[in-house]
Amino acid sequence: MRTIIEKWACARCSGSGRMLTIADLRPCRWNLYGQPYSWFDLFAEMEGAPPRNLAKWRNAGEPGEFAPLCGEDHAR
Repeated sequence: MRTIIEKWACARCSGSGRMLTIADLRPCRWNLYGQPYSWFDLFAEMEGAPPRNLAKWRNAGEPGEFAPLCGEDHAR
């Protein structure tokens, strides 16, 4: 059974016949706000793996503005 967010993501791409993925998100502050319940966290959890452009995600925002991503050590 799909969650409401998964249904929304699927509906957003219904014209193309595919579901949104983390690769569709821009590495920006907006997609990281609300950690650990951000869009980034949601899509990374749904896909079960960090994105290929994880380095770009780590550079979003000011240094220290967001929590470490995908298992990074908190004591950087």
